[in-house]
Amino acid sequence: MSKKIREAIWAYCEQELGTTEFPAGSNIVKYNNHYYEKGHRYFLSPKDYPWCGSFCWEAYLQGGFEIPKEYQVHYVPTTYYKAKIKKFTTKEPKLGDLIIFEFASDNDNEIDHIGIFGEWIVKNHSFTTIEGNTSSSDKGSQSNGGGVFKKRREMKDVLAFVNLIDNIK
Repeated sequence: MSKKIREAIWAYCEQELGTTEFPAGSNIVKYNNHYYEKGHRYFLSPKDYPWCGSFCWEAYLQGGFEIPKEYQVHYVPTTYYKAKIKKFTTKEPKLGDLIIFEFASDNDNEIDHIGIFGEWIVKNHSFTTIEGNTSSSDKGSQSNGGGVFKKRREMKDVLAFVNLIDNIK
């Protein structure tokens, strides 16, 4: 069952490639609207917050895996710390697992972003991912870039891979 869910999550992500917020730079996007309509009330206003996490939540929901509210993914640091405490992190990510990023290039040592793992390009070095609220290239904001894009990422920017699918029953 988990393989089918993982494939459905990835298929949804691929279907969403190129989706952008409107107007540009606003963080107004359908994923935030739906996330809050489903009862997730972390912030008071869903309209203008970064949406990498709500994109991941939507992909999981559309793929047939509803993430329980206690594991909400909108606020990425919370996702990271809960996954770490519950031992949901993994060194062997599978299609559809979450990736939590801390981009080395921004020199801020803060948890920056979340996306969905595709496959290894070079095992334990580089991989594909689909992310919401990133830029289409290496230029521009990697964690608040305004669109859904497929990316090539490297391990130097990964804080953790998170496997919710096999760990939440």
